[in-house]
Amino acid sequence: ERHRSLLSSRGTNRSVSNHCGPMSPLGIQSGRKPLAYCGHSLTNFSWTRANGAAWTGFLPQGLCAPAREESLEPLALAVLLHDNAPGLDDKQRGRARYHFGVSPLAWRAILMTGDQAFERESGAEEEKLGGPSQLRRLMLSGLAVVSYPGSQAEQLLLAPQELRTADPSFATEIYNGHFGLAGKLADVGAQSPFEIEPPSVTWARELYGCGWLRHLRAADSELSREQAKTLVHDFIRLRRQLPPLAWQPEIVARRVISWLSNSVLVLAADEPEAYESFLKELTAQLRYLSAGYRDAPDGVPRLLSLMALLYGGLCIADQNPVVDRYIKPFCRELDRQILPDGGHISRNPEALVELLLDLLPLRQCFVARDRTPPKELTDAVDRIMPMLRFFRLGDGSMARFNGAGPTPTDALATVRAYDDIEGAPVRSAANSGYVRVEAGSTLVLCDLGPPPVTSLTREAHAGFLSFEMSSGDAPIIINCGTPTPEFEEWRLFSRTTPAHSTLSLEEDSLAEFEVATEDGEPEADATLIG
Repeated sequence: ERHRSLLSSRGTNRSVSNHCGPMSPLGIQSGRKPLAYCGHSLTNFSWTRANGAAWTGFLPQGLCAPAREESLEPLALAVLLHDNAPGLDDKQRGRARYHFGVSPLAWRAILMTGDQAFERESGAEEEKLGGPSQLRRLMLSGLAVVSYPGSQAEQLLLAPQELRTADPSFATEIYNGHFGLAGKLADVGAQSPFEIEPPSVTWARELYGCGWLRHLRAADSELSREQAKTLVHDFIRLRRQLPPLAWQPEIVARRVISWLSNSVLVLAADEPEAYESFLKELTAQLRYLSAGYRDAPDGVPRLLSLMALLYGGLCIADQNPVVDRYIKPFCRELDRQILPDGGHISRNPEALVELLLDLLPLRQCFVARDRTPPKELTDAVDRIMPMLRFFRLGDGSMARFNGAGPTPTDALATVRAYDDIEGAPVRSAANSGYVRVEAGSTLVLCDLGPPPVTSLTREAHAGFLSFEMSSGDAPIIINCGTPTPEFEEWRLFSRTTPAHSTLSLEEDSLAEFEVATEDGEPEADATLIG
């Protein structure tokens, strides 16, 4: 809608094909030079070859082609020819594909090639805007048409168990015009929270992840049910106006899991239109995630994206191909991220708790669908449980290393209820780089490992040789740990060496944080580079 344009050509098909050159391995008639960008406005575009033959048309408002010429050919094809291209009907799209010499069998390869070529262009803009750009999302939507093995959802079979603690008073806050998330309170009044300016990035991430639905479900009232239905409908209605942050793969994944877990709250048998609209949007989210999960940051976000796809395959009827497609990459990623000693590859103790809150219900979903949970899943859970005991101090709190902050005692108690062994923790976690020393009632936990790989250091701390100590149930020496969201301004300092119980020289850190410019200051989530 509101997209101008019909694709037109300068010259005839014959004149273009005479100059296009030989067929490429993908079935695309490729010339000696890549397509060159010669548009100058945000809405008009024109790609042309050296021979002067060109295709011109219009891109949606706010969409701009990239500048790197070597990536334009697959990008142009993906934008022009995919099934959701603006302003093109099937006949025009077919003519365009014929014009470029694209065979039907090569279409999937074209989309994948365009996706890979554009990844280089999307990185900078994603970092600046907080999520995938409009052009990136357009390409992922086209890729999702062929990458998602499932069909349109028609019936939900399961609602996964929600293990995270809920606060029933949240419904009353919404009724009074307040929306409190991540330590920030937004006064929304009569507006939808999706229409206001977010008070913080962490607040926005919580909003778009829809984890707050569990609070409304816990309220268990007619008011909370209507609030949940209205808010989900608002998201569906306003989804095209949401900022790029809402389309980060890990946020889409959290949204999918939250919708599935709380579907009994927002669906009603006597509202078939709302039911159909919800399932249609849920399918669209899963399709998008199937094309973009590889873009999720390394670590927990990428694993969460794969989990969401499996949740969708297990909870929606007739989606076995989805489970079959993504169970192998999920198992590979799970084996990579959960180390042999049970620690997480990021070296963050708190990551283990967060993962268990999603892995345990996923295991239950396999059982509920009469499918044996994959061995990698059960083994990972069995490795993580003893590691939780390893990281606990005498007072029951978790050690504050590499991204861990105040212990989520409610979540920790929930996952520990699934620990059937309750054995003594190991003394040394060599793979994770930690050691545990006990003498009587005195306990010391020490960080002896190097930082994780660079892609996982956005939460890592410069706390080499730092330790935490407790005597009985009293903590004596601890690290500062990552602050809660309302104290986000202290996050960078909490990652430096002086914020840890270890040796430092003149308040300098043992590691350097990456900065965007030579005279700039590092961001709170800057990577460790040395």
